[in-house]
Amino acid sequence: MFTNTNATKFDRESIIVYGKSGSGKTTLAKTVPGKALIVNAENGLKSLRGSNIEVYDITVDHEGNRLDRNHRFDKLIHLLKMLNEDQYKKKYQWIVFDSLTEITQCLVEKLKEKHPMPLNR
Repeated sequence: MFTNTNATKFDRESIIVYGKSGSGKTTLAKTVPGKALIVNAENGLKSLRGSNIEVYDITVDHEGNRLDRNHRFDKLIHLLKMLNEDQYKKKYQWIVFDSLTEITQCLVEKLKEKHPMPLNR
């Protein structure tokens, strides 16, 4: 079905910030209006030290032990389900994934585990 932007309801905005490592993508989270949540997938949050932004770290379990990539993806899915609940939908105006590259690698590892390649391919 075709439509146009005049008929589309825009209740939330989505943006992707792309740039080289160290170019300030994560630092940008300090400047957004409203409450932000950082989803940490790679431990690159030093630039946000002292900024009082909430962080959900998918790199470690609840005891602080490092998780491998396929378990990080499980933790991310758990977070996404939580964020779809009413109590969280209105809590955050911004959700920052740091980084999408690392999250993609987590997905790749999860898929490799779930669908292993045959050895004699």
